[in-house]
Amino acid sequence: VADFNIRMTVWSLANKSCTYIKAPKFPNKGCTFSPDGNFMALLERRDCKDFISIFGTQQWSVAAHFAIETSDAADISWSPDGGNICVWDTVLAYKMLVYAPDGRCLTKHEAYENALGIKSLNWCPSGQLLAVGSFDQVVRVFNHLTWKVTVEFSHRSNLKGPDKLVVYREVEEKTEGEGTHARYTVCALPQAVPNQKPPCDKPNPKLGVGFAAWSVDSRYLVTRNDNMPTAVWIWDMDSLELATVLLQQDPVKATVWDPVHLRLAISTGGSRVYVWTPDGASCVHVPLPGFHAHNIAWNPAGTVFVLADKDTFCCSYLGDP
Repeated sequence: VADFNIRMTVWSLANKSCTYIKAPKFPNKGCTFSPDGNFMALLERRDCKDFISIFGTQQWSVAAHFAIETSDAADISWSPDGGNICVWDTVLAYKMLVYAPDGRCLTKHEAYENALGIKSLNWCPSGQLLAVGSFDQVVRVFNHLTWKVTVEFSHRSNLKGPDKLVVYREVEEKTEGEGTHARYTVCALPQAVPNQKPPCDKPNPKLGVGFAAWSVDSRYLVTRNDNMPTAVWIWDMDSLELATVLLQQDPVKATVWDPVHLRLAISTGGSRVYVWTPDGASCVHVPLPGFHAHNIAWNPAGTVFVLADKDTFCCSYLGDP
C-alpha cells in the first residue's frame, strides 16, 4: 500500500505483472480473502464514506462494489464458510454489520450506545458462530441462522459459579538447588480475579475483551479481558457456561489453540509454557537459561509448537492428548 493509502499494488509472482487498486482505507488491515482464495474483500474510503469492493483474484477485476452503513469502519472479516463478510465500526461506538458478498446487508447489531464499542472479533472454524468482544467486558456470540445473540459471557471479578467451574491458580514454590518450581492448584469458590483499573486520562485503555479464539471443534471459546491480564477464560459452548479460569502469576502474552487436538498453549513472557486440556492443566518449564517465551505457534499437525523469544526460539514436541 502506497503512502497516504493512495493505492494498493498487487504483484504477480507468476508473470511479474502488477495491478493497482485505488483508495484502500488502511495499509495493514481492512483486507480479507474468501476461504478458497478466489476473492478478496477490500475496505475503501471515498468522499468520507466507507465502501467494500470484492475483487476476483484471477484477473483482479471488480466482482462487487457497495457502500456500507458505518461512520468510520475499523476492519472486515470473511467467514470461514465463505457466505458472509463482517464489518465493524469505529471503536467509539458498538456497531457490527454482516453483508453477503453481493452487497446485501444481512444484519446490523448495536448492543449499546454512548460508550466504547467492539474490541475483538473471531469466527468459529465452521463459520456458524461469531464471537464479538467489547469494551464492556462482555463477549457476545451470534449464530449464522438468525444473527441473534446466542449467549453473552460476562467477565466478572468475583467467580461464584457455575457448579462445574474449575479455577486453576499458578503458584511458585522454592526448591533446594533447583530454584523456583511452578504448579497449578485448584481454588475453591468463590474466587477473586485480579482486576486493574485503567487510567482515565490515557487513550486506548486496557479494558474489555481484547482477545477471543475458538477451539478446533468450536466446543470451547477462550478469551482475555484486558483489565484482568493474568486470567485466561475458557467457555463451554455445549453448556453455554464458564468451564475454566486459569490465573497466572504474570500477564498473559499468547494463547493459541492446537489446530488438531483439543488443547491450549499459553505463555506469559517467562521461562514456562502452560498447557490446558479438558482433563486438566499443567506448567512446563523451558530448560533454556534466560529464555522468555513471548509467542507460540503450532505446526499444522498439532504435534509441535514453537516458543519464540526476541532473538531465539525452541520447539516443544507433544504426543497425542
